[in-house]
Amino acid sequence: MVYIVNFFRLQMIIPTYVVCIVVPIFYILLPTLFALFIKNEKILKWTTVVFAVVFFAVLFMSTTFNVKFDATQVKVVFEYNGVSCGKTISWNLFSGGKKDIIVNICMLIPVGSIICAFGNKKFAKRLLLAFVIGLLIGLTIETYQFVLPVKRSVQLSDVLLNMFSVVIGTLYYHVIYTIKEKKKK
Repeated sequence: MVYIVNFFRLQMIIPTYVVCIVVPIFYILLPTLFALFIKNEKILKWTTVVFAVVFFAVLFMSTTFNVKFDATQVKVVFEYNGVSCGKTISWNLFSGGKKDIIVNICMLIPVGSIICAFGNKKFAKRLLLAFVIGLLIGLTIETYQFVLPVKRSVQLSDVLLNMFSVVIGTLYYHVIYTIKEKKKK
């Protein structure tokens, strides 16, 4: 991992394989295992809070900074030169390419674990909460990408993809929590 710090430029380079290994383990596998095997509800809620704090820190970094993927590395760059960068706003669902669609659909899946850990136990209420929270998070991300002086484009389709990401995560973790409840009986 390389850090380069200039006056208003921070650059971090991470090998792509590290991102491809760490992200699924930390965001999907560990919360799933904790949800299935931690019996004490207080401990489970605290581990969910820890995952949530780390998740939202990484989410802020990855949606605010300029992130570039290639075959060998992931480059995260934050540049600020005192002037607002030019912005583009796109309505086209496919304007970002397949990789952008996949990232936006997968990005907020861990929020589903938070909804299942702290939300209402009824499935319909969890699902409604997932739609609302997903919409609000997506709108928040796109709004601060537009307002902050960073080199990010605003794609309104990302709001919908982020919403579906939260719903997918909620459905996944609802199944995990249902399996856990059945094991208790």
